[in-house]
Parts: sequence; structure tokens; C-alpha cells
Amino acid sequence: MREIGLVTLGGAAGAAARHLTDLAILNILADSLLITGTFTVNVLGCFLLGGLFYHSTIFRNLNQELRLLLLVGFIGSYTTYSTFAAESVGLFAESAMYGVLYIAIQIPAGFLALWLGIVLMKQLNGRGRRSR
Repeated sequence: MREIGLVTLGGAAGAAARHLTDLAILNILADSLLITGTFTVNVLGCFLLGGLFYHSTIFRNLNQELRLLLLVGFIGSYTTYSTFAAESVGLFAESAMYGVLYIAIQIPAGFLALWLGIVLMKQLNGRGRRSR
């Protein structure tokens, strides 16, 4: 139960940090179409995950509780893209084919699922019906 509490605490902090980062980027770059808060969060989250993961595996001084709080909770909530990137790198280390397949399946599947969710909700709300 303590583990769930650590992940939850880190997740709450990560979600708040994500929102604050997004607001800050929107305020700084209000007129820019190229860089968004989501882009910043994803890149920063990958950087943080990479640094913490390296530090924790090489120096082994990040105990399980801190790993759950920071890596799983905070960064996992801050951006799931960082986890996707880390998993992809791990698969590439095993086999380039596994890495390519994971990315080639994951990205279109996410877009397809998003589109299907929109279509389903439109149908359930009656907005998908065509006028006769």
C-alpha cells in the first residue's frame, strides 16, 4: 500500500508540474505555433527520465521508494511520452526490429484509438447521424 501512495503522490506532483509547464510555455510563447507546452513537457520529461534512470542504474543510489515516487509517479504523470521513449530505446537495445515495430504500431494505434473514441462518442450523442 505504501508503494501505491508513493506513486500517487509523485503522480499528483507530476500532473501539477505538467499543467504549470504548459501554462508557462503558453505565456512565454503565446504567438508561436511551433513550440507548445506538450512538446516542452515531452522533451523535458525524456531528459529527466534519462538522467534519473542512468543515475539510478549506474550509481544504484536511488532506492525503490524514490524510484516509485520520481520515475513512476512524477515523471510518469508529467509525461507518458518519456516512458514510451524509454521503452523504445530498451527494445532497440534488444533488437532494432523490435524497436521499429513498437514505434510503428504504437503511434498509429494511438491515433486510431483516438479517432475511434471520437466516432463512438459522436454516434452515442446522435451527432454522427446524417440529415435526410
